[in-house]
Amino acid sequence: MSLLTMSADASAAITAWATVATALVALLAAAFAYFQLRDAGKDRRERNKPAVVVDFTTGDVHGIVYLTVHNIGTTTARDVQLTLDPPLWNGGDAADEYLRRWIAHGFPTMPPGRELSNIFCHLPVHQEASRPTRFTVTVRCKDYRQRQQPDEQYELDLDVISAQMSITRHTVHELNDTLGKLNKTLESVVSRGFFSGSGLRVFTMSTDEREQREREGMEEHERRLEERERLAERLKSEGQAEE
Repeated sequence: MSLLTMSADASAAITAWATVATALVALLAAAFAYFQLRDAGKDRRERNKPAVVVDFTTGDVHGIVYLTVHNIGTTTARDVQLTLDPPLWNGGDAADEYLRRWIAHGFPTMPPGRELSNIFCHLPVHQEASRPTRFTVTVRCKDYRQRQQPDEQYELDLDVISAQMSITRHTVHELNDTLGKLNKTLESVVSRGFFSGSGLRVFTMSTDEREQREREGMEEHERRLEERERLAERLKSEGQAEE
């Protein structure tokens, strides 16, 4: 075999390996691009889907607890259904019946940011009736394309709300006590004459009046020193006379 033939065979082998390497690189690049596109699509779908959350909330009226449903997602939630475990109690008043129908009816459409609330209970009455305080709420809904979304579960506890209300009530009670003590202090100050009928009585003194007071004080001090010296001289004289 001549050197020329060997050189040609080596060149062909190198070319073949280069072709294979190029194909492998292209294949790897295509696979990488595929996974990148797939993940980007998944992230986009995750961002562009509804997210319905449920929680207990309170308002301005002490003791009233609300069941609040809120779509914090970026797209509309459709056919939102809630399931409570344990179920709502039987009996009760008209408000309880309305709550039961409100939950059973569901919410056909909840745009992004929509928040719906309904009175869940008056907590003191709820506790006195020995009703359940912990609930597992399951949320089922569809996205704006009517595709069913995975179920979400939320653990709600009325005891947590009760503790928050107790802290708030205790804080307000302490504030009332503090204001009462402050009021007594102000009454004492007023009774001592530090307040006039039109407000705070402020005592001021001009520069001349202050200098006059200082001169009078120095003169009084010098007068007392002179009296002490005269008394000392008199006692000394009386002592010498007796000797």
